[in-house]
Amino acid sequence: MLGSPTPRPVMNVLGIPVSVSFSHVILLLFLGLQTLRVNQAMGIGVMLLLSFSILLHELGHGLMCARYGLHPRIVLGGLGGVCLHQPTSSQARQLWITIAGPAMNFLLAIIMYLGAQYADGMLWRLMMAGFQWNILLGVYNLLPVQPLDGGTITLIAAKRVWPKGQRAERFAYRLGFGVALAVACYGLAIGDQLILLVMGFAAYGNWTGMKELGQSPTARSEQPHQSVRMLVKKAREAFDQGDFDSASRLCHQARAEPLLSEDELRHVWQILSLSAARQRQWADAARYAQRVRGSADMARVEAVSIIALAEASLAREFLRSDVADYASPQQLESLRRLTRSTQ
Repeated sequence: MLGSPTPRPVMNVLGIPVSVSFSHVILLLFLGLQTLRVNQAMGIGVMLLLSFSILLHELGHGLMCARYGLHPRIVLGGLGGVCLHQPTSSQARQLWITIAGPAMNFLLAIIMYLGAQYADGMLWRLMMAGFQWNILLGVYNLLPVQPLDGGTITLIAAKRVWPKGQRAERFAYRLGFGVALAVACYGLAIGDQLILLVMGFAAYGNWTGMKELGQSPTARSEQPHQSVRMLVKKAREAFDQGDFDSASRLCHQARAEPLLSEDELRHVWQILSLSAARQRQWADAARYAQRVRGSADMARVEAVSIIALAEASLAREFLRSDVADYASPQQLESLRRLTRSTQ
């Protein structure tokens, strides 16, 4: 996801870079124009509150991503916002990241409702508008429609039922198409153009997803996998030639793809660890080696890195682990001396 072009960040919120596209301004004007015509101050307040609510939603995703070390960044755009981040290592982490967005909206809705009890006039109207908008944002994002948060949750749940093949994706797209079409028809019935437009686009996107899944699934999955295998092969060649920067870059590109097998992913982590060690980037080398514990090579790289970092806590953890037996006697003695020096 991090490979997609995004606007330049305009601010940094809690350590997460935030970009704002011009389409986001158009969205706010579209949503706040009616209020702006009646009351300029109220209209500006509504637009700022909407933007803050969308930002808070993406911050929910972003803060959870940051907790898992996935280097998030937020882009506020014409359809709301998106939190870009590196791929997660497990479906459980992806689930927590996904839930965190709507949870922030519901939390803000509660705060707005409680705050409205102590306000009056325009401030009361603004807080009640914030309460309603955040409830709507939370519920809207939980609809089981791709690419909303509810669609992601549906896909994660479906993969627990059908872990192999494309049945999970097919189910998620079919459900998303049906729900989006129903909500779009509801928008048409009540004359709400925004609901009709957004859900119409969502229904089309899910319909397209269903069609793509129906076109030779084996060929469609094998072709992109060949490109991933080529990235890993090139990374290995770059490492063998001593070009450790290129090896690391190619490995990170391959790691961001969803098609790597478990063995291929282990190979990527090994190249990353060895490349970092060759460049004396000891913290990275140790972190990568910990991902693929269980081999003598990785255990020795981890031991060397910990000794170079002189981190007693890491040394203690390594000595207590099952991979300590793979380290050389000299490395073990150095690690023990390191732990004793801080006692």
